[in-house]
Amino acid sequence: MRASILLVHTLAVLAQAQPPRAQLTLEPEPPSCPDYSGYSSTHHEPKSTGRYKLSYQRPRPSCRTFTLPEVEDTIISMKRVIKDPDLFRLFENCFPNTLDTAITWKGLSWRNASNYLPTDINSPDPPPKPTGNNDPEEELTFITTGDIPAMWLRDSAHQLISYSPLLTPSNSTSSLASLYRGLINLQARYILTAPHCNAFLAPLESLIPPP
Repeated sequence: MRASILLVHTLAVLAQAQPPRAQLTLEPEPPSCPDYSGYSSTHHEPKSTGRYKLSYQRPRPSCRTFTLPEVEDTIISMKRVIKDPDLFRLFENCFPNTLDTAITWKGLSWRNASNYLPTDINSPDPPPKPTGNNDPEEELTFITTGDIPAMWLRDSAHQLISYSPLLTPSNSTSSLASLYRGLINLQARYILTAPHCNAFLAPLESLIPPP
């Protein structure tokens, strides 16, 4: 009996001597990426140091639709060339804008999707997913224009052409060359499917429903 009391007393003393357990703190969920049409209509820090105090309008890195190290390096190098801070801020905001906001989807073709033509383009339901495996040889890039969920042949070409001085051969799917290949492939599909149309909705592979 005396041994039992001694054991209980010892355990109580040890329990009091232990440091308190750290409370479990949950990491706050990262905020969702805002729609850029609304984001771009408000001012953001830091502002340029020039006369006009121009706002920094790029989305935060996690919200950019595509990133290329060579584009980021070009922005850094141009800061040494463009001495006017307001003019540099315009370049900093505008030059990467297609990559930051307009690469809506990038992926691989489904083998039997390129010949699929919806029977009712006004249907609110997304088209059925074709059966079959991905075609690893055919990359696709869907680039939207502004706040409109469609890709224009002319505009999407111009949206990438400003990066052409940085274009180098690459097999990587995260490269600028891959963006170009994907755009050329998707434009070719659109032209073969509907040669008289100039704007198109996202391809079936993207699983993006029509607006």
